[in-house]
Parts: sequence; C-alpha cells; structure tokens
Amino acid sequence: SRKRRKSKPDDECYIGISAPGNNGYISDLKSVTDQLERENIKYLYIRGIFDIAPTFKNMKFKWALFCHLKLNFKQLFENSNNKNEIIKHIKPSLKKYTFNILKKIFLSEIIRMIYIIKTFSNVIESSNFKVVIILNEFGPEGKIVYYACKKYGILVYFIPQYGIPRRESDVTPYLSDIICVDGELDKIYLVKKGVNPKKIIIRGAPKYEHIMRRSFQPLTQVKDHFSGRIHMISANKKKILLATGIYSNASNRTILNIVTNVVKRLKGVQFIVKLHPKQNGFFIRNTLKKLKCNVIITKDDDIFKILRIADFLLINPESSVILDSMIIGTPVVLLDFANKSLYYSGKTSFYNEKYLKIAKNEEQLYQILKDLISSNLELEKYKNSIRGNLNLFLYHKNNYSPSQQIVSDLKNCLK
Repeated sequence: SRKRRKSKPDDECYIGISAPGNNGYISDLKSVTDQLERENIKYLYIRGIFDIAPTFKNMKFKWALFCHLKLNFKQLFENSNNKNEIIKHIKPSLKKYTFNILKKIFLSEIIRMIYIIKTFSNVIESSNFKVVIILNEFGPEGKIVYYACKKYGILVYFIPQYGIPRRESDVTPYLSDIICVDGELDKIYLVKKGVNPKKIIIRGAPKYEHIMRRSFQPLTQVKDHFSGRIHMISANKKKILLATGIYSNASNRTILNIVTNVVKRLKGVQFIVKLHPKQNGFFIRNTLKKLKCNVIITKDDDIFKILRIADFLLINPESSVILDSMIIGTPVVLLDFANKSLYYSGKTSFYNEKYLKIAKNEEQLYQILKDLISSNLELEKYKNSIRGNLNLFLYHKNNYSPSQQIVSDLKNCLK
C-alpha cells in the first residue's frame, strides 16, 4: 500500500462512510452513527461525487478507469457464448442503431466514472481513515472506493442494504475485508457464490433496530390517498393488504386482476392497497376502478402501522417489505404470477416455500387465503413458523444491538 498525503495530519477521524447516490442508505445506518457519536468516535461521509470537474490530463485516473471497464467487459464475455447470444437477438436492421446507443451510454459512463475516481481518490488520499464502510450493493462506486482504499492499505467494511444484493453481477466475488450480513441465510447464499466465509459476519440489521423495540398501536382508520375519504378499520373482517411495487404496467395489471378476483371470491374481508413510496399510483387507481373493486388505497401511512392492522400481506417476492411484515408478525403470501419477462423474480432468499407461502396463480392464492381464514389453527401455525424463521433472515435476540456490535467491530479495526 502507498503512503498517503494527509492534508490534516492531526485529524483523529479514522472512519469513512461511503453511500454514493442514495441518502436512504445513510438513514438506515443512523443507529450506528448515533452509537459512534455516543462513544465520541469521529466519522466522515465520503460524498461530493459531482463537486469537481473531471480531469482528463491525469493518466493515473485514465488507467484506473480503463482497468475498471476492462474488468466489466471481461466478466460480461467470460463465456464465449455470451457475445453470440446477445448479438443473435438483435435484428440486422437494428444493429447499427443499438451499438450507437451502447456507445453513447459507454461514453457517459466514462465521464461519470472519472468524476467518482477523482473525488474518492482525493478524499481517501488526504484522510487518516483506517476503515471505510460501504453501504450499498457493490456497484461501480463501491468498487472504486474499494480500490482506492486498497491502494492506501485501508480496511473495507461492507454493509448491504438488504443483506443479499439484488444484482448477481455484484455478488461474486465480494472484495471487502469484512462483509456484514443480516442473517444466516445471507451467509449461506454468499458462501455458495464463492465468497470466503471467514470474511462474513452476521450482525442483524441496524435499520431494524428501533423497529424491533417499538410497539405499534393498531390504526382504527385509514385515509384514502386519492379520495381523501376516511375508512374505519373493521374489527370483524380479515384485512388483506397488497403492497405494490415499481413494475411495468403489464405486471401490475396482472397482479391487480388476480388479487381482486380472489378478494371478490372471499367473504368478510377488507381490501387495502399500499402504494410504493415512489409510485404516483394513478395506474393502480384507474385499474382498480375498471375492476370495480371496493378498496382503500394508501401511500403515506407508516408501513409498519399498516402491517400491524393487516391479517395478510400479499407481495412480490423481492420486496424488502417482506422482512418488515415478518418483524411485525403479519403472515405473508408471495405473489409469483406476473409475466417473468417483465420483472425480476425468484432469486431472493424469501422465494422458498420452506419459509413462506407462494401463490403462482389465482387458484393457489385463493386456496391459501381461504385455508388460513377458515382455520385459526392453520393461521397460528403459519404465524409461529414465520416467527421461528425470522432469525434466519434477521439475527436478533433480547438485549442485542446490531449497531453496538458493528461499532465494536469498527473499534477493533482501529486498533
């Protein structure tokens, strides 16, 4: 490792935190940063990707960029069949247009990467960091931070936002010195992908720390997001909650058609749709109107308070709300019947009938809900199963604090 040029040699800030592109990652780590502050340990966010102009004169940045892109293309065409498979599906008349688009994207990526390389390298070179935390899936920014840290002999402590990353290309292999995961299933998954098990530590999730300790008072009423009408929550009806996601209209239409058909077939139920925070929901509302379905649509209510009143959650297999529901104790039914060519499905640890019930079509969804509604014994059995399996997804126990344990890890890195 190279010797660093420290602009402030007397600065005692030894921990850097990199969360490029998403403030949500930073808020998820708040319990950890709060713990650092309680113990008077300084930390610094590595930000400001767009604060400087790209430098084309400095050859070391060009070389770093070239190595990064070369690695990406090598991985893409590692299998000699990949290139032929990609080209085979492009019509001859579209080839020229397609490759022009790819070229523009490639050039745009070059400019963006130069920004990032320059910024991160300068910050890390002039710091006293002994460990840097990376907070999201290992995309380009994470890889650049890693290489900059390795250049100066700095440890990298990686905390994925959802445990198992969503992009397979960022899984194998992880480059970090320490990989912090939520639960045992995450570790098993990563080891199968070739990651060294000695690098993986199970710590639970800091973002859920305050949730695990909170008690949620059941809502007695919910305001419809579009009409503004106040709906009372019925104590005598089973509440079925559908959590939507940012999928194509075709996928959402398929999900809504099947779920509303099932809801209409069931007796004594109250139907609630919780929109994704980034959804405007107009397509959802208009589709439900055409289906003539009696439904409450909510968006801004606290997801945990909504889950607290729900008897069942219906949701796509890759949503993080599944874990939210398991923490609250609300039974989950995974919906796996949208067009597979339209959205990513079936690659998460939740997608396993060993842990959660999965409906692949309308009849299966109807039968699952009908059986759970009609039999308290089956319902309690499923709830107990979810509670028992939760620790595999999210490590937790009485008086355990993920943030305190992570801070303990960081302090060991500083020794």
